[in-house]
Amino acid sequence: MLNSQYVCRYLIPFVAITGVDKPHYATWVDGSYTSIALGVGGMWLCGWVVVSNFFGNLGLYMAEMTKDGFQLAGMADSGLAPSFFAVRDTSSGTPRRSIFLSFAIIVFMCLFDFDTILGVDNFCSALSSVVEICAAVRLRYTHPEIDRPYKVGLSDARLTVAMVVPFVVGVYIVGNELLINTTTMVLCSVTVVAGVVLQRCCLDGVGGSTNCFLSV
Repeated sequence: MLNSQYVCRYLIPFVAITGVDKPHYATWVDGSYTSIALGVGGMWLCGWVVVSNFFGNLGLYMAEMTKDGFQLAGMADSGLAPSFFAVRDTSSGTPRRSIFLSFAIIVFMCLFDFDTILGVDNFCSALSSVVEICAAVRLRYTHPEIDRPYKVGLSDARLTVAMVVPFVVGVYIVGNELLINTTTMVLCSVTVVAGVVLQRCCLDGVGGSTNCFLSV
């Protein structure tokens, strides 16, 4: 039901503006909704679209920023990130340092064009999925005794086979996004190198081992 609402919210306005076709659809580019609103309803509708887009994007980025901040703080608590980011506000428990880092990354990425931002985001997302798939299969064989909150109802061999397709797709996306342009390649490479260095430093800081919980 909720998914249907999301589809309708995108589909109905798109069908409406396609029918009006003002300005002509051949002139549409990223961010053309304001121009379309100006042509359809005048300045008031254009202003309404701008304001709604502003608050919609603001809410999206604030939610993502705070979520990433709390996730980083949790990783720091588990020894997977520097303990500097585990510090929380004494009154509210908010991990301000982690949230500020997330904010700084967002501001930094605003310096680049949309294709570069999308490429870096897709690269990191696909790479994390590939790592999770590899960890899921490997831990099935190396640490079957670990207590898991839930377990995929497949044998070790069947789980391995089931992970082949998503693994291949993930590797393809990683390679494809890495080669979009030089800027994307540099940013993605720096991100991976920084992550490996920080991970090694964190492991050395906790004696080479961390607690891990994986639901496979």
